[in-house]
Amino acid sequence: GVVKLPLRWYPLILIGFLSMLQMRPQLDLFAGWCLAVAAFHGKGGTAHPLLSWIKLPVHKVLPSASWAAAFESGGQVLGGASLGSRIRSNLLAGLQTVARFCPLC
Repeated sequence: GVVKLPLRWYPLILIGFLSMLQMRPQLDLFAGWCLAVAAFHGKGGTAHPLLSWIKLPVHKVLPSASWAAAFESGGQVLGGASLGSRIRSNLLAGLQTVARFCPLC
């Protein structure tokens, strides 16, 4: 190639090139890149050492693979309660916890 760049800088070069074509900064693409870097650092990666302080552990808030499979198959978990009944029981437990800390006026 004409210029040798580390692989981690290709997204920023592409965002810069697309910004030049549009003649305005593509902030949505830059925000998406920042989110991707933060999620990668949240999992323990260090793609950009200067940005290593940005961490977003997205993997902790995403549902597990077994939960997603159960949801897609209609909500029935092998040998367990249906997804709807589990959601209702968790919602009820959460409301009971809130009610304990917020008594009626």
